[in-house]
Amino acid sequence: MVSSRMISPVAVSGMAVAAANGRKAGRREVTAESNAVKRAHELRALGLKPADIGKMIGSSRATVYRYLSMGSGELA
Repeated sequence: MVSSRMISPVAVSGMAVAAANGRKAGRREVTAESNAVKRAHELRALGLKPADIGKMIGSSRATVYRYLSMGSGELA
């Protein structure tokens, strides 16, 4: 975690304004209910390799492995 002493005062005030307007700093959270995660599980169930899945969904192979580790992969 980054210490607040390492962040410039301008950045801190900008983040405060954004938070006041309902915005959140940082990366968006990816959950098991995400479309990309569901699609990765579907494609893996069809027997595709993680590298091929990554090309199809526009993510890296490492990200595909992370998606596949989310949830059980059981689809409704």
